[in-house]
Amino acid sequence: MYQLLQTNKYLLFFITFCYFVLGYIGITYHEVWLDEAHHFLIAKEGVSIADLIQKTRYEGHPFLWSSLVFIITRFTENIFYMQVMNCLIMTSVCFLFLKHSRLSLLKNIFILCSYFFVYEYLVISRSYSLLLLAISLTFICLKEPDRTKGLIASLLFLPFTHVFGIIISMVICGMLLIGKFEGKSHKKIVIIGIVCVNLIILWSILIPSDHFLYQYDSDSLFSYKRISKTAGMFAKGFLPLPDVTEAIKWNSNFFTNKLRLAGVLLGLLAFLSPVYFFRERKKILALYLIPSLLICVFMHVSPVVISVRYCGILYILFIYIYAFLFEPPIKKSFNKPVIFICTLQFVSGILMYSTDIKQDFSNSKNVAFYIEKNDKSNKTVIISNFSSAPAIACYMHKKPYYAETHEYGTYCKWNAWPFILNNSELTHEIKKHLPPHDSLILILNEHYLNADLHDTLIFNDQRVHYVLAKKFENAMVNNENYSLFYVFMK
Repeated sequence: MYQLLQTNKYLLFFITFCYFVLGYIGITYHEVWLDEAHHFLIAKEGVSIADLIQKTRYEGHPFLWSSLVFIITRFTENIFYMQVMNCLIMTSVCFLFLKHSRLSLLKNIFILCSYFFVYEYLVISRSYSLLLLAISLTFICLKEPDRTKGLIASLLFLPFTHVFGIIISMVICGMLLIGKFEGKSHKKIVIIGIVCVNLIILWSILIPSDHFLYQYDSDSLFSYKRISKTAGMFAKGFLPLPDVTEAIKWNSNFFTNKLRLAGVLLGLLAFLSPVYFFRERKKILALYLIPSLLICVFMHVSPVVISVRYCGILYILFIYIYAFLFEPPIKKSFNKPVIFICTLQFVSGILMYSTDIKQDFSNSKNVAFYIEKNDKSNKTVIISNFSSAPAIACYMHKKPYYAETHEYGTYCKWNAWPFILNNSELTHEIKKHLPPHDSLILILNEHYLNADLHDTLIFNDQRVHYVLAKKFENAMVNNENYSLFYVFMK
């Protein structure tokens, strides 16, 4: 079956085309959320490359994705074209995986329909598609000894995609320096140069000290909160089944939500299973284990909330080693945990993909379209909890007013503090912009209030009146359900 794809280029192109169609249908039904919209809006607002670099210094990401989106926004303000770009990048990943994988055709298709390949990195448009492309090129060059120059190029490509790319590139460079890859003869000065590039990029993406995350998570590195969030990475990466006991939400996990400790241990077992089978091949074991553990350490010390998309790289590393470097014969006992992991990935991918088509991923587009349809007098739009606002802003034809930053804007400024205003502070912002004989539109994010908005909106100034116009509920993203109010003076 492996030889079938090597000899039948029409079958290869047909499957790749089907993958693109699957992705295109997915993005057509997918409403963008905060992270997708935020990076698009930064690129859109950038007036030059220098300005774009200045605007992205709080992002903690290498510059390549923003640069590509910046180019797109010179020609269009429609975020759909960024989604198409992501779909095309992942389609190239599919083509390279099919062409160079050692696995059978059916196994390859099964893997490409798994959660991270068919949904998280295909339908949701982020820089992870670039990371997968760089990983694909790197493993192709590791697999084939004559691709020395290609390996150097891919190791330089990796750090420009994501901080995880820096980690993977540094580990491979280290293994090359100590001669762990036979047939890969490189001058040490070249490898050291690549390491220097990695370090420079790493230094350039360090977020400033006034980023809100430093105040968001100041727990000890050995606190229960930190340890539990890191321990959950294995279940989220290898067993990304959403919590199917409730309404299906993105970024939820059945094992960590419902089974808790048992789920974490099952995820850890899934992560460690390849370690047992790779144990006789020290090079492969090191390539799997070292970057995976370094990614876990990085996420542990980082104050960010660990989402499923971060954890997926643990699974991706395993899959690429299994498909590209782990040569036959493969012990039959190895197939059982692999089949279990891949089956669960497949079920999760199809479930989330189909749910996204049937259900609103975010209510951002619905809110923007409601305002465009009903606000003929072009009222001021105030949004509080501005981290849920960019998804709305990218679909609107005007800039909303962000109460937290006290200005009209689109993308988030992560050094704003307080990050969410209390009722008194929000009232003050509303009164500053409330016309004496007119009304304005107030959009609140219900998730962070954790209460019915009618009960929550109790303000000292009884002259300000709030009328709930519409609630936007049941989105797959928890914090992108909204309530829209008309506010006026009595």
